[in-house]
Amino acid sequence: VGRYDEAEVALQTALRRGQSRSRLDEQAATHNSLSFLAYLHSDYDGVGHHARQALKLATQLGEPALRAPGLRHLGIAVYRTGDYARSHQLYNEALEAYRLANDRLGVAGVYNNIGFVLRTQAKYTEAIDAFQKALAIYKEIGQVEGIALIHSNVGRTYAFSGNLSQALQHLS
Repeated sequence: VGRYDEAEVALQTALRRGQSRSRLDEQAATHNSLSFLAYLHSDYDGVGHHARQALKLATQLGEPALRAPGLRHLGIAVYRTGDYARSHQLYNEALEAYRLANDRLGVAGVYNNIGFVLRTQAKYTEAIDAFQKALAIYKEIGQVEGIALIHSNVGRTYAFSGNLSQALQHLS
């Protein structure tokens, strides 16, 4: 609901609780949430910091469901640095972790991230393919917000590529 300061306090409390209980799973999950909160603030250093912490803890646990968001968020932080090859690599690792966790929504989200990387590199056909994979999953699970998001991203990609008729079709 946009009450980020309260979310920060609650998450820091959860992190301290997980640390006092020596619960690596709670700590990893909380770092993933703090990473996402940093993303909402456009604090990409914070995104990267918390993603690395979550990834380290989740890797110790061998838990793909906790590794996946850490990898994805780290991919976002790396994308912001312009290291698109590394970002794409992290997204591919996140894709595999989400698949291992059987998290279809996570897989769709990562395909969206991959589409962004490819679009930034002017690999429009490959970007549209990645976005279409996300779209298929969002349609399959009935996630309307995701469907709208992907149509927007596909439309913008077609616009960047100069195919305005396809862009208009998706944006409409």
